[in-house]
Formats: sequence, structure tokens, C-alpha cells
Amino acid sequence: MPNHRSRARLWTAAAAAALIVLPLLATVGPAEAASSQAGAVEQTSALAPTPPMGWNNWAHYGCKPNNPYQGQTGIDENLFKTVANNLVSSGLAAKGYRTVTVDDCWMNGRDATGVLKADPTTFPGGMKALGDYFHQRGLKFGIYQDAGFATCTGQTGSGASSGQADHFVQDAATFASWGVDYIKLDGCNVYIPPGASKLKVYQDAYQKFSDAIAATGRPMVFSVSEPAYFYIGVADKAEWYDSLASSQRAGQLWREGYRHLDVDADDGNGCRARFDVRQLRLQLAAGALLRSGLLERSRLPADR
Repeated sequence: MPNHRSRARLWTAAAAAALIVLPLLATVGPAEAASSQAGAVEQTSALAPTPPMGWNNWAHYGCKPNNPYQGQTGIDENLFKTVANNLVSSGLAAKGYRTVTVDDCWMNGRDATGVLKADPTTFPGGMKALGDYFHQRGLKFGIYQDAGFATCTGQTGSGASSGQADHFVQDAATFASWGVDYIKLDGCNVYIPPGASKLKVYQDAYQKFSDAIAATGRPMVFSVSEPAYFYIGVADKAEWYDSLASSQRAGQLWREGYRHLDVDADDGNGCRARFDVRQLRLQLAAGALLRSGLLERSRLPADR
């Protein structure tokens, strides 16, 4: 096993290699890419020719009614409207940060026909009205759902539990009717039948949701969280991610790689609370070099 500093050198070398490789990748035009990929890839490439950029509430606000961060009160439609206004007024939207994504806990079960419902307490105007608010300001509407039978916080998911049918087609159609532009599909609580391959079950679920999105006829970027639920080296994942989505969450890559940078350097008194400025710059630069989507997750000024 390489030691701490050799791992850091590997990541430094990888970043340097990216500087060389990315200009080469940029020379590959749409025609060349389309000739080597399926039709679904053509659609998602046209939909998101550059990595999505925007704001997501999860890391700072979560979803609890009394969020512990800085005494905040959790998420509601007023928070998202204020964030939308701040993205525009701050100039961030003009720089590309245009997708406002409502993460977990916006929903409150399903109605009698199975259609997802917004929580009437926190989103009394409904999700379509919130999306309209974003669109009126030149922004895009992102929303969260889960491929499992429940989301990561136990809310209503799209997937099937044992013996039940999934809601992939219905939920994709609902999102299209609300004017959604970006769907983040998480991977908590995915039911794995006894003896089944976890990877195959996830692959099938995400493919079904991808097909359901395509069937709506509305262009919606599909962000998959599936990679966060597998370790690096799981066979054949790369063969199917790109046919599914314009965006993916490289969770295990982050956990197994970036942690080996010198994040434990002494910052005085033997303490190290968080990344220093150089490491934060490297984090942003690495995301840009590797063509990652850039999602602001912190508290925007005066967002309350």
C-alpha cells in the first residue's frame, strides 16, 4: 500500500495529467462522440454540453425543521425563492450557476392516484409554482428523488419494495409536468432480491428511470448518485453510466482518493479543522479539470 505522501503525489500527478488530457478531449466534437455512443448519450450530451452548475440545499440545510446549522429553520419554498433571487442579483447566475435543486424532504407521500405530493407546510404553493418562479428569473428547476422505495431520510421514493411496483414512469411524467429541468436520483433503500446482483439491480433501476425520462419528451438532465454506493473497481460500471445520465456522483472516488491529500497538516496547536485555502482551490480546480458539475451548497449571503 502506498503511504500518505506517495498517495498525495499520485493525486498531484493525476491533476497534472488532466491538464494535458483535457485539451485533447475538448477536440472531440459531437459527431465523433455520437459515433461511439448510444442514442441516449447523444440526447444527454446535447442537453448538458457543459457540466451543470447551480445550487443545492442539502449540505448546508439538510431537511430537518430545526436545522442545527447556524440556527437555520430547514428548507421551505421561501428559502429557495430567496436563493433564486440571490443567484441572479449576485451575478452567479450570469456565470452559469443557474440550476436550483430542491433536495430530499420536499415530498409528503402520494395522492390517491399515486402522484407525488409536496409537503403542504413547507411548500404550500406546490412544486410547479416553485419551478415557474425559477424559470421567470432565467433559472432552471432541479428536484430530488430516490431509486429506492424510500429516500435517504425515509421519505417517499420512486423504487419498488418487495412485491410492489415502482413509480419510475409516473414520477418522471410528474416531474415533466412540473417543468423540472434536472433530476437528482439518489440510491438509498434500493430493494435487492435474495440472490440478485446489487450492481445489476441498480443498473436496471437507473436505466428504467432514464427510459421514463426519455418517454416524457421533456429534456431533463439526469444526475445519478449510484456511484456513491459502490467502491472503485466494480466491474463494468463505466459501460453503462454514460448511457444513463449527463451527471454522476463519484462518491467512492472522492472517499478513496482525495482523503489521501495532506488534509491533516498541522495548522497550529496540533489542530486541523478544515481544508486550507490552497486545498479548497485544488478541490474547485480538480472539479473543473475533470468536468464535474459545480454545485454551490453553502449559505448564500442574506438567504434568510
